[in-house]
Amino acid sequence: MVLIGLTDIHGDTRAVDAIGEQLARADLVIIAGDLTHFGGRTALLRVLDALRAYANAILAVPGNCDNPEVGTVLDTMGLSLDARNRTIDSIAFWGAGGAMPGSKWTPSECNDSVLSTRLESAARGVQPPSILVVHHPPLNTGADREPGRLHVGSSAVRTCIEKHSPMLCFTGHIHGARGISTLGSTTVVNPGPFKDGFFAKVEVEGNHAHVTLHG
Repeated sequence: MVLIGLTDIHGDTRAVDAIGEQLARADLVIIAGDLTHFGGRTALLRVLDALRAYANAILAVPGNCDNPEVGTVLDTMGLSLDARNRTIDSIAFWGAGGAMPGSKWTPSECNDSVLSTRLESAARGVQPPSILVVHHPPLNTGADREPGRLHVGSSAVRTCIEKHSPMLCFTGHIHGARGISTLGSTTVVNPGPFKDGFFAKVEVEGNHAHVTLHG
């Protein structure tokens, strides 16, 4: 299975055409939140239409900069992984959207307790191999710190990864923390903001995932 991982689109689809061929070759496009920039249904559909011109299938979680309506529409369209899971070609995909409060207000914030509840709901019935999709990154990893700053990740996400050991975790939110790191046996990937042209490509064979960053 070939996956394309995107995050932090923030309504900016200028890079879509440039990677159209890779989107078309992928079996699935995964989006780890912030599809819009404080937008709702109209902004979301604009992003999805741009991607679906190439993408075969999409699964996503909303981010903190998406209005709550985004999560509702994703759910209605059957694209949501927020507090739920989907199995495709024997791989379980599960996740949780939103993010903890930061220095500035955003429309889809939640605390660590709520994140934990969403994650455990998503994990019900999940069997390995699995891939976790979250907007807020796990605490104390390469994905949760801007250069020179403190770690600002979620302890709930970290605990969930340590408990369930997904093969891969797609995350975003922290734009300056682009990279690949590990937490136990889990590979944690922050592709970097797609609004700036960054994305990840994953080739999955059995229980192994080969990840490359692009952009």
